[in-house]
Amino acid sequence: MTKMTLILAALLSLSLSAQAQKASAKKVEKAEEPTLTLQQRAELEAKLTDPKQLSKVSAAPEAQVSSEALRLDDPYEPITARTFVWNFGFQLQSYQPQGRGSLGDQATTYKLSEAGSTMLPSFSLGSLYNVGHSPTFGKFQLGLNGQVGYISQNIKAVTSNNVAIDAKLNTTQLEGKASLRWSYKPSSKLHLLAQAGLGQLNVSQTSENSMARWNQSAVYQVSGLGLEYNMTNQWLAHANYNQKTMQDKASELDIQNNNFELGAKILW
Repeated sequence: MTKMTLILAALLSLSLSAQAQKASAKKVEKAEEPTLTLQQRAELEAKLTDPKQLSKVSAAPEAQVSSEALRLDDPYEPITARTFVWNFGFQLQSYQPQGRGSLGDQATTYKLSEAGSTMLPSFSLGSLYNVGHSPTFGKFQLGLNGQVGYISQNIKAVTSNNVAIDAKLNTTQLEGKASLRWSYKPSSKLHLLAQAGLGQLNVSQTSENSMARWNQSAVYQVSGLGLEYNMTNQWLAHANYNQKTMQDKASELDIQNNNFELGAKILW
């Protein structure tokens, strides 16, 4: 009877020990399960194709859920949602000098277009103000933009005696424009642009021969349409078509009417 009692006691002890080890193993396994926030879990669900893979991941505790709002940020939104957006750009525009130049005697004139066609580089600085948006009419922005461009070209000035004088034709364009920018919705990356303003054209000619040195300036009007596309949340590419008209019709200077421009801008 005593041996039987000892055997039963030993079996009961082994059984209790095995159950305790099993319960301890479950607690360790459960403690090793990762706990993710709502945002982390949502991002994980977007990456995993098999829902069963989420069974090993536990959700955040209720206390954490109540204190955390789920938000998946679009990296494009922070800049475009601001009231004011600044931009700095680099542009290349088609250019050929127009009008006539004269030598020192004022009797001999020649076409500035003989300098040929080129691409005029320019830099711009501007800002955009978010007017508002609606599901029906889209998003509108108003902007101001200043732009300066410079190019130097070789040209030959021919005298009345058919003597060619080597010279440099230097062109500077200064422009100030107001713009209206529209997109179909606030998060759209494609925008339509309409702009208008005034510009000043400064053309000078330098040469070792004093007869071929002169300087002229004139004011012109500029208007145009364009497309802008946001490549990233900070960089955009744009293409513009501009019409330019001289205000002073009596000036010997003229400007190319049809003008195409390509460029890129950084936003901040």
